[in-house]
Amino acid sequence: MLLDEIAWLVFIRAGSSRFPMKCYEPICGMNILEFLSSRSKSVGIREKDLYVCTSKNEENIEIARQAVGLGHGVLLGPEEYPVGRVIENWEQIERYRYFVRICGDSPFYSFKTVLNAVSTYSHMNPDAITNTRRRIFPAGFSIEVYSTKAFAKALVNDHRIAHEEHMCNILSPHRVLGTNTIDIFTETDLSFFAFSRYTVDFKDDIKHIEDCIKNGHAQECEARLEGVKYA
Repeated sequence: MLLDEIAWLVFIRAGSSRFPMKCYEPICGMNILEFLSSRSKSVGIREKDLYVCTSKNEENIEIARQAVGLGHGVLLGPEEYPVGRVIENWEQIERYRYFVRICGDSPFYSFKTVLNAVSTYSHMNPDAITNTRRRIFPAGFSIEVYSTKAFAKALVNDHRIAHEEHMCNILSPHRVLGTNTIDIFTETDLSFFAFSRYTVDFKDDIKHIEDCIKNGHAQECEARLEGVKYA
């Protein structure tokens, strides 16, 4: 069963340089982790298959505690190198066929969209599946799906992976993992996205995200995403 084959990794921490402590900021009564947890459960993802990847810094203790309270796992690792959090906890991830990187600034992240993409392309045995290289989706709806076997092989051949600040850099065409990466594109018109960014990067973004929820735009995007067809 596809749901059992995927680990969902939420990369989130309090030490954002642009918006410190944003992971604790309430948005319509919930913080981003609570949004992501609720959205994952709504599509049938088991609590134990979603992991919070954060650093060992003291300021992240509360977000780790909250993750446990919600039934999720916690992967602790270095502050500076988020990929290292995956590597240091590899024994928890390697049993899955895929793992998915979720940026902890994306409250509208669409788990259902990712599941549809994996279902569409998994028969091709990809090293990775992503929309980050074509950038046809706005920020906040980025898809990064990694084959655990391909990632482990790439790590052996390219030790620099452990020190990448952004995981999507691993998907560069000249890297080992980029050789059999599927770039998502769609035949569906995506103009229902009214904005180029649906992420919480700055304090002012809180109001924008709340407005999207209150005026129904976020719900409309989610409903329209269900009908997206991948080519």
